[in-house]
Amino acid sequence: MNSRAEQDYLLAIYQISKNKGVARTTDLAKALRIKSPSVTDMLNKLRNKNLILYKKYEGARLAPAGLKVAKSQLISQVAFKKFLKRIFIPSHLIEKDAHVLEHGLSATTMRQFSKFVQFIELFGETPCFFAHFKIYCQKGKISKEAKNLRLICKTPKPK
Repeated sequence: MNSRAEQDYLLAIYQISKNKGVARTTDLAKALRIKSPSVTDMLNKLRNKNLILYKKYEGARLAPAGLKVAKSQLISQVAFKKFLKRIFIPSHLIEKDAHVLEHGLSATTMRQFSKFVQFIELFGETPCFFAHFKIYCQKGKISKEAKNLRLICKTPKPK
């Protein structure tokens, strides 16, 4: 299991190297809002864990194991951002809250959460419960239309 900081570094390396080919210490320090000596220490730690390929003055790239972790983090981050947007969280909080959520859940819960977000995206506004949820958030009560939807939407029985 990788620490929260390690996951943040791997995701930052992924995003920077995707655009620049390699993630340099200065790029990482800027992206993560930390000092360069701290970045160098972490890069050495990640290299020792075989998560990155790193040479001083040449920058860092993800090793296959690091790429797997970074892609998993990215999938989680995207799922949380989409969900938070769907439930009308103000845009200035989405990035921060998604970051907190992605580090606080088990892998099993994350997989299930990602499936849920994919599932609701398939339906879009068809069930229109998000529109009713927005009204509920604004008024604090369920509309008559939403109450009628509960009657229409019956839970299917497993076969």
